[in-house]
Amino acid sequence: MREWGLASLADDAEVIVGEFVANAVSHAARPATPGPPLGLRLLRRTGEVMCAVLDPSDLAPVLKVPDRTEEAGRGLQMVDALSDVWGWSPVTGRGKAVWAILFCALESLESFSSPPPPERRGLYALDLAVREIRWHRGPR
Repeated sequence: MREWGLASLADDAEVIVGEFVANAVSHAARPATPGPPLGLRLLRRTGEVMCAVLDPSDLAPVLKVPDRTEEAGRGLQMVDALSDVWGWSPVTGRGKAVWAILFCALESLESFSSPPPPERRGLYALDLAVREIRWHRGPR
């Protein structure tokens, strides 16, 4: 994020990705599944950054309103509060991608004038076979 001139979004992106990865590890990762069980993608587009975590589960993430005495279940509420839009997309034969979009000022994107080096391009590409998109608009 800092290399893209988007340091102001780094903290929110870190919390969002951390929550998505924690959910994937807790609820979706299957040790017996061949291939990489989880994937992380960051995509910079004009005016926005998308953070996505891929996991092998077909189960949709659920935004809960936990009882105040419950110890868990608030992570997607944080994602909802920090992101401009978030949701999930099924990935044919590979589970799903849970993603969040953070809007950013266009002038911030102009500071990143060259593409990432070839060895890092995989981190910035979201090349999913997406049939449908389910989304949730955050409060911003």
